[in-house]
Amino acid sequence: MTCRFNKIFQRLFTTFILVIVFACYSQAQELLGIATQWNDSFAEWDVYTEEEQPDGILTLRWPTGRGWNQWTYTVGENFGTIRQKWENDRSTWELRSGTELITMRAIWKNDFRQWRISGSGGQYDFICRYGNTWDEWQLRNGEDFFLVYTNWEGDPREWIIEDGVGNAYSFAEKMAMVFIAVFNSSPID
Repeated sequence: MTCRFNKIFQRLFTTFILVIVFACYSQAQELLGIATQWNDSFAEWDVYTEEEQPDGILTLRWPTGRGWNQWTYTVGENFGTIRQKWENDRSTWELRSGTELITMRAIWKNDFRQWRISGSGGQYDFICRYGNTWDEWQLRNGEDFFLVYTNWEGDPREWIIEDGVGNAYSFAEKMAMVFIAVFNSSPID
């Protein structure tokens, strides 16, 4: 009887450990890059993680002329929607993923180079690193490191992501930062 109990306990414990490891791995999904699917359109993006092939997409929700104010993304098991909070105001966006709500607001009126992002991890700033170019964006929150920059200077179709925050930020918060960088740097008007 005791031997059977030990085997059952070992199986349960092993299963529990595997579930914990899988949950930690899926939460720590690292973003590596994002690129437009087509050279002449900024409405559909391929998102790259640890895989060599694109692991997800970021797309305009209504690509047939209904504006640039609603987006959806699916990356692996992560998915969500991004939309302007008010119809004709690009200074405030909301990202919803499951029960998580991330708010992105321009810090200064009509200045889309500095953003305050509020999410489950608190509040932090995500800014365009240089005032005269839109090619590089960075997280400003103590020692945390998240950098998004173009693969080629002046070409907003391909971006490299240096994700040094690990589990400190949710996947939705990382997608919010990536979205702010690519959306504000793309010629969509």
